[in-house]
Amino acid sequence: MEINEFESFLVNLTAFFERKHPTDKIIDLWFDMVHDIPVDELLQIYNKITKENESFPRNLTAVMWALHYDIIAGDPIREKVYKNCPECSDGLMHLRKMDGDGLYMQPYVFRCATCRQRAEAFPWGNRAALIREGYESPPIMEGTENIKNIKELRKFILDKFGVSERAEGEVMGNAKMPHM
Repeated sequence: MEINEFESFLVNLTAFFERKHPTDKIIDLWFDMVHDIPVDELLQIYNKITKENESFPRNLTAVMWALHYDIIAGDPIREKVYKNCPECSDGLMHLRKMDGDGLYMQPYVFRCATCRQRAEAFPWGNRAALIREGYESPPIMEGTENIKNIKELRKFILDKFGVSERAEGEVMGNAKMPHM
């Protein structure tokens, strides 16, 4: 979530509970605590807070995180939506580096230091700095740059390669997706 989205959330919440709007410093402190909560959950969090509380929550950030985990628990199949970033793919950069023998032995994964959307344990990286250090992007097969989810990936594979001996499926007519 972005700071302006959080501020809008706070404006509505403080108005609902007829509470004085917090100072900019408090907003910054709270935002540092909750900025990883997806923006698409703010309306659900707002609705639950206003329906289940008689007054403004004493510890707003803890309540927001608790409600965030409740939302996740209620929707285990939910797919994370990442912001578009010109430096990465869904917050990660998949790179390779040539070794002394001219071979690419190991792929490398970095979290994007530009958009900072991921929390996994991969190291942070800036694409320009990594390229200066000798890393490069692996070549991308034509047509894959537009794949956004697993359904599009399955369709691309069937369209590009057809039926394989190991997986059922058709390319023409009523396409039957292989079991994955």
